[in-house]
Amino acid sequence: MFTAFVAASWAVGAPANAQEVQIAVTDPTFDAAVLRSSLEPLVSDNFRLEDQAEFLEQMAHATALSARGMGVDYASSPQRFVLGGSLGPALVGKGSSFGYGDGLLPQGGFAFQGALMAGLNLGAFADKDHPMRRFVLYGHGMAAGGGREPFTASAVNGGAHLQSQLLRVRDMGAAGWGGLALTTGFDHTAYNLTLEREAPIETDVATWMADGVYEVRAVTNSVPVELSTNMRAAFITVFGGGGVDILLTGAAESEINLLGDITDGNRTVGEALVTASDSTDITGVTPRGFGGLQLNIAMVKVYGQVNVAVGQGMGFHGGLRVAM
Repeated sequence: MFTAFVAASWAVGAPANAQEVQIAVTDPTFDAAVLRSSLEPLVSDNFRLEDQAEFLEQMAHATALSARGMGVDYASSPQRFVLGGSLGPALVGKGSSFGYGDGLLPQGGFAFQGALMAGLNLGAFADKDHPMRRFVLYGHGMAAGGGREPFTASAVNGGAHLQSQLLRVRDMGAAGWGGLALTTGFDHTAYNLTLEREAPIETDVATWMADGVYEVRAVTNSVPVELSTNMRAAFITVFGGGGVDILLTGAAESEINLLGDITDGNRTVGEALVTASDSTDITGVTPRGFGGLQLNIAMVKVYGQVNVAVGQGMGFHGGLRVAM
């Protein structure tokens, strides 16, 4: 059988971030050059082959940003306790539809997290003027799954924070001021993106059914340091603040090994193979601002928060809390 190979690859023994695209045309009546010119750009775009290192860096930063603030209540100024849950995404880099355009993968870094949280005022059982009333200890964490076909995603986060009131809360009945709070702690976040089924890459002349391994893994550990305040009027609380995120460790890596038939209608005209791998490490200090709105229904609080990491991206999460 006549076989024409069209390949774009590095030599054997290339570094870990080597990428390889191979197209084998098994039908002698099919134009290999036309197939290559139509299929290779789509493969590269859909699987982020040309900018894999940049994509991994964006995914790591999005993973770090995705859970920011989920484990802390900036709006309720709890004097006894707070319990709640939240979820939301983060986007770093270019993109539309908050991360996804028409391609298989996010156009920039994208991560999604959910968290359950609890907080205890360390002076909950002391007099209201006791110094320990200034401190609230928080813990949060959750593992969740989801994704967008043909990919699935898994997310894990956890952490603990201590919030200290530098300026005391002022309660004026129907209104109030949350004073000025300093919050710091530790955040661990992880996000995995995995291909679960065949992904069709369609060109004007043929379709490649990509199947096999495509996995991106990102893990970060960081320390946020924040100043925040809030204002309450009747049932509405507005809150906001800013600070820095100290990324202690951050890493992302990919593993790609895709193989599948190329078809033209009902006939198989060849096959294609894509192999690639890459990794990146990130550290540093990133300024961040945040703000949000909370609806207060007695002890029940419904809130939304936006995080903006300077020079990187943004995230959003919302949820429900019970606070006293």
